[in-house]
Amino acid sequence: VVSAKIKAPQITDGKITMIQPEHGSLTAYYISNGKSVDVIDGATLPLETEVTFHVTPAAGYEMDYWLINNVQTEIETGSQVNNKTFTVEGDLKVQPVLKQSAVKYTITMIPPKPEEGKLLSYYSDGDNEDITNGMSVEKGAQITFRVVPAEGYEMDYWLINDKREGLAGG
Repeated sequence: VVSAKIKAPQITDGKITMIQPEHGSLTAYYISNGKSVDVIDGATLPLETEVTFHVTPAAGYEMDYWLINNVQTEIETGSQVNNKTFTVEGDLKVQPVLKQSAVKYTITMIPPKPEEGKLLSYYSDGDNEDITNGMSVEKGAQITFRVVPAEGYEMDYWLINDKREGLAGG
């Protein structure tokens, strides 16, 4: 009886595949001997190498999630939303998925003088969250503005984007 045992080759490296996003760019680097080394698509790196990937979205786009070896991975919140660090444990395919950024507008409110009354504003979607001067809101947000005149005063007109608007319905 003759028997042969074959041993699988020991994997020592992982191939890095970087899929560039349609609306941005993806770069990567690792630290070797205290220096940053750029990683290019198709590079082979030793196992246990920590690689940091960085995506730069085009104007009007932002990170949605990462596809890592075709598995969706949520982004981390905070200042590092466009970075993701992985330890090479084999072949690694990284693809950032971007989405269009929400269009936001800044609300500028000029209230009446305190002795004349108050200007109140809030989202009209039922949660009654206050809107404050300088706040950014997404395009399409429904906002209610309300004036509470002080005793002896009444509402005269609105200025909307520097244009005088009459009072509709009182």
